[in-house]
Amino acid sequence: MKQKRCNQRNDFNDLLTIMNTDDPIFGNSIEEDDALMTGVIDDLLAQGIQSEEIGPRLDAMFPGAIVESGAQLLNGLKAHAAEMLADRRKMRRGFQKRQREKWRKPLDLLMMLMEAAREAGEEYNTTLQASPGTDEDFGFDALRRLHARGCLLTSEILWLMEGGYASGAMARWRTLHEMAVVGYFVKQHGQDAAERYLRHHEADAYRAAVQMNENATLLGYEPFTDQEVRQFQAQRDALCQRFGESYKEDWGWAAEALKPRRANFAEIEKAVSLGHYRPYFKLASHGNHAGSKGIWFDLGNSLNAPGSEVMLAGPSDAGLADPGMCTAISLLQLTTNLILYRNPKLTALIVAECLNQLTNEIKDAFITAQDELTELAERMRREHT
Repeated sequence: MKQKRCNQRNDFNDLLTIMNTDDPIFGNSIEEDDALMTGVIDDLLAQGIQSEEIGPRLDAMFPGAIVESGAQLLNGLKAHAAEMLADRRKMRRGFQKRQREKWRKPLDLLMMLMEAAREAGEEYNTTLQASPGTDEDFGFDALRRLHARGCLLTSEILWLMEGGYASGAMARWRTLHEMAVVGYFVKQHGQDAAERYLRHHEADAYRAAVQMNENATLLGYEPFTDQEVRQFQAQRDALCQRFGESYKEDWGWAAEALKPRRANFAEIEKAVSLGHYRPYFKLASHGNHAGSKGIWFDLGNSLNAPGSEVMLAGPSDAGLADPGMCTAISLLQLTTNLILYRNPKLTALIVAECLNQLTNEIKDAFITAQDELTELAERMRREHT
């Protein structure tokens, strides 16, 4: 029983950072500051410097002393780096092993969905590319590129969840959701909207070049030449002449289809009847931005006792249910939107239904795993009060 409780305590401590250790990387640097200064003063006195001259001497020499001390500290850090990194990696491997034990079923099912979606997308892409008229089909080009990136994003999200970074995974899901929404919007509004979307980066290149030139010196880069900037501007102006002045704005590619509403993501989301995901989008934004909510709330702290204050600075085994379920739904949307594009065949309908059933299993599995962890955390709190 004692060993079992010890293991449970280790599980509960996974809610905190694995970087919490009794062996700090920088040793007792703060406590050593006074000793360091005392040593400097003693050296000056030993050189015959009068006490009244020590203040000005310290003012003159301290910037150099800081650089030298920083270099010495760095050398010490490097000297112990191999041992320290080996210890951290061992801790991380242990955490990830326990993470897999707790979330194995939903994570395996989500990976299964990702691989099935990737294979379905590859097969449909190959088949449709061989059919007549594909070279002029902007809708197909947009959907296949969105789907490919969606599979990449899902892979990133899986790595983050397996590593214990629930809020990071949720933040990446936000991008996946944006892509699913854009895919629906492009398909709904046809070839014109698809072409506008595909070419929008060309219009945005001018603004990006101007921003770079404003900061190139500080960033240490060569600025764009005047001729290059003029070319970017001419490219943008030609597109705006064709698609309208609003095309140069952030979501300007959707402006025409959204008239008279303002072109932004929230309106695009509403237009494709996915506005009900806005609360999850807002939740995901806390991990993307520097708003104060993000420093008070983290999905990785979701199993902590109410009222407890833990500033999470590393991985946690909590909070994977929301990013996991949201990722499955958005990947399903991206995949079915692609494989059902342009007169879907019976096989595509069957594949879509298969992926839909798998997504439902994924949602159930994440909820079950979350409930089990919540029950474990509550039981441990009762045992230790």
